[in-house]
Amino acid sequence: MSADVTAAQAAPATTGPITDVSYRGYDGPICTRRFRWAPIALALMRGALRKWWFWLVFLLSLGPYFFFAFMMYIQDRVAGPNNPMGGMLVSADPATRFPMLFFTVLDAHLLGLMVLGLLVGAASIADDNKTNALLVYLSKPIRKADYVAGKWMGVFGVVFMAAALPSLLLYLYCFFTYVGVGFLKNDPWLLFQLLGACAVAAAGLASMMVGISAWCRSALIAGAAQAGAYVGSGVVSGILWLLLYHGDLTVKGFWPPVLQHASIGGVISAVMWRVLDATVTQTTMHRGRGIEQVTLQQPDLWLMLGAYAALIVAGIVAARMRIRAVEVVRG
Repeated sequence: MSADVTAAQAAPATTGPITDVSYRGYDGPICTRRFRWAPIALALMRGALRKWWFWLVFLLSLGPYFFFAFMMYIQDRVAGPNNPMGGMLVSADPATRFPMLFFTVLDAHLLGLMVLGLLVGAASIADDNKTNALLVYLSKPIRKADYVAGKWMGVFGVVFMAAALPSLLLYLYCFFTYVGVGFLKNDPWLLFQLLGACAVAAAGLASMMVGISAWCRSALIAGAAQAGAYVGSGVVSGILWLLLYHGDLTVKGFWPPVLQHASIGGVISAVMWRVLDATVTQTTMHRGRGIEQVTLQQPDLWLMLGAYAALIVAGIVAARMRIRAVEVVRG
C-alpha cells in the first residue's frame, strides 16, 4: 500500500490548473436571413450533378444543338446562303437568322429540359414527405418559405444550367463564325435575350415540378404526374388545334396561335419567343397550295404572360400550402 502511495506521489501531474478563459463569442461565418434557402438549393443541385446518368441524359438532350449546328455548316460552307434548304431549318436572311435559330433550338430542347427537370424535381419534396425529413428541416431556423425557395432554386439552377450551357456554346460558335457578316450589328442584345429565354424555361419548369412534387409521397408518382401534366396538356392542345383549324399554319386570328400554345410547354415556348423577339418561318405542305413558306403568328403577348405568371404562382403556392412540420390526421 505504501509503495502505491509513493508511486502516485512521484508521478508528475497530468493536468494543469484550470484557466478562466471567460465567454468566447462566435467567430464563424455569418449569413443574413435572406440566404437561408441557399444550403437547401445547393444540396439538391449537388445531389443531381453527382449522378452519372444525369449527365448521360444531358448529353442525349443536346441533339437539337448538334443538328442545327450541322445544318448551318452545310448551308454556309457547302451550298451557300441562297440554297433552298435555308428557309426550312435555318433562315438565310442575316437580319432574322440568329433569333430564329436560337428560338428554334431552345424550343426543340424544351422537352429534354423537362426530362432533366424531372430527374431533379420529382424527388425534390416527395422524398422529404416520404422520409418525414420536413421535421428535420423545419426544426432548424428556417421558414416554410425558405424551404420552398431552396427547393425551387435547386430545380431552377439545374435546368437553367442545362439550357444556358449549350446555348452559350452555340452563341460562341455563331459569334466567331459570323461576326464579319453582322452578327453583333443585327442582334446586339441577343446574348442577354438568350439567357432570359433560358431563365424563362427554367422558372416555368421548376414551378411545375416543385408544385406537383410537394403533393406526392413518392418520386415515381411525382415524376409520372409531372410528365403527364406536361405531355398531356400538349396533346390536348394539339388535338384541339387540329380539329378546329386542321393544322393549317396559314390561318390568322386570335385563337389559332393561342390554341397551339394552350399547354405548359406551349406557354413557356410563347414567352421564350417573345423574349428572343424572333421572326419564325416554317415550311408547310398544303393540299391545294403545295409547299410554301409560312411566317408563324405569335400568340397574344398579355394572355401568354398572364398564363405564364399563373403557372409560376400556382406551383409555388401549391408547394407552400403542402409544407407542414407534422402530418395532421383528421378523423
